[in-house]
Amino acid sequence: MKDNNLVAFIYSQMMNIFILAVMISFLVFIFLNSNQPIKIQGDGVFYYSWLRSAVFDHDLDFHNELEYFAQQDFYSEKFVKENILTSNGKTPNPYAYGTAILWAPFFLVGDLLTVIFDFSRNGYSFFYVFMINFGTWLFGTLALFFIFKSCLLVLHDKEKTDNEYTVLVLLGVWLSTPFLYYQLLAPSMSHIPSLFLSSMLFYLSLKFFYLKDVNPWFFMLVIFLLCATRWQNILIVLAVAPLFVPAFIIKKEEISNSIKHFLIFILPLILFVVCQMLVWENVYGKYLLIPQGHNFVRPEFHGLYVLFSSNRGLFSWSPFLLLVFFGMYYLWLKSRRVAIVVILAFIFTWIINGSLSDLGGGDAFGARRFLEILPFLIMPIVFLGEKFKKYHMVMFLIVGFFVLINLFLINSYRLGLIPRSGEFDLLKLITQ
Repeated sequence: MKDNNLVAFIYSQMMNIFILAVMISFLVFIFLNSNQPIKIQGDGVFYYSWLRSAVFDHDLDFHNELEYFAQQDFYSEKFVKENILTSNGKTPNPYAYGTAILWAPFFLVGDLLTVIFDFSRNGYSFFYVFMINFGTWLFGTLALFFIFKSCLLVLHDKEKTDNEYTVLVLLGVWLSTPFLYYQLLAPSMSHIPSLFLSSMLFYLSLKFFYLKDVNPWFFMLVIFLLCATRWQNILIVLAVAPLFVPAFIIKKEEISNSIKHFLIFILPLILFVVCQMLVWENVYGKYLLIPQGHNFVRPEFHGLYVLFSSNRGLFSWSPFLLLVFFGMYYLWLKSRRVAIVVILAFIFTWIINGSLSDLGGGDAFGARRFLEILPFLIMPIVFLGEKFKKYHMVMFLIVGFFVLINLFLINSYRLGLIPRSGEFDLLKLITQ
C-alpha cells in the first residue's frame, strides 16, 4: 500500500503527536479532577490507608480509615460492620504498602496545599486526593518515557528521527490496553505505580546488559519498591535475571562483577522480605501469611481463561497485544537474551494470574494484573513495526483500529454496558 504525502508527513511528526497526546492526557486529568477528584475506592482504599494511617495516626491500625471509606466502599463497610480484627486486635490490610511509599511525596504536597488554602487537614480532603491522583498520572507518563528508552536501547538507535514507528507502537500500547484507563480513571489502584517501577527496572537492567553505567543503589531501591508495591512483582525481578548472567564462562577478572550483580539482586529482595515480615507481624501477629486467605493462590492453572475469556482476558480486552506473537521472531533474531526475558516475564505473570481464586480480578477494566509486563510485551511489537516501518498507512490503520476498540470498551464499561466483573457477550455488545 503506497503512502500519500499527507500520511508520510503525519508519520514524520509522530514524536510531536506523542507529546501532544501526553499534554491532552494531562488536560483530561485536570478536567476529571478539578471539581471533585476521582474518589479513592476499591483496592485503592487499602493502598491509601497505609499512608494516611502512618502519617496521621502514626500506627498501622486501619479501623478509622476504613470507617471513613465505608460510606462509599463495599469491603471497607464489610470490615467495619463485621468488626474484622487480626490476632493483634487491629483492623487488617491485605494489600501491599509500596504504593503508599510512592505516593508519600504527593501526599505531603497535598498536606501543604491543604494548610495554605485552609481545607480540612484530615488526610481525606480535596488536595490529598488530587495529589495522589496526579502522582498516578505522572507515574504513567514516566513509565511511557522509560518504555521508550528501553526500546531505543534494544534497537541500538538513538536518532529520534528514525524511531517514528517506535513512538507509534508506544501510542498503541498506551491507548489500546488498560494502561490509559488506570492512569486516568482509576488512579487510586496500584497498577500504574507498579508499571512505572517495572518499566524502570527493565530499562536499568537493559543498561546493565549493554554495559552502560547504572547506580547500583538506585537499582536496588527500584527492586525493593517494585516488590513492595505488588508482591507478584518478585517474578518480574526474576524474569530480568538473564540480563545479568554472563554469556561466557566466568573468568577470574569477572568474578567481582558477577558477585556485584548477584548482590544488587539479592540484597533488596532480602530487605523486602524482612520489612514485609515485620509489617505483617505488627498488623497480623504473624511473620508469614497470605493476607487474602490461603485459597487466594490455588494449585490450579486456567491459562486460556485469563488470556481469552470475556472476563478480563488479556487478549480479549487488548487484542493489539496479539502482535507480540508475530514480533517475537524478529526480537529473537536481534537479541535472544532480551527475547528470553520477555518470554519469562510473560510466562511467570501468566502462571500466577492463572492460579488466583479470582481469575478476572473482580471489578476491573481489562486484564489489570498483566499491566506490569507491558514494558516487556512492547519489545516484539516494536521489532515487528521495524520490519514493516515503510508501510505507514498499514501501521496507522492497525494501531488506530485497536485504539478505537479500547476506547469503545472504556466507554461501555463506564456506562455500565459491560458488567463490572464476570463474563459477558462481547459480540452482542458490539452489534447492539
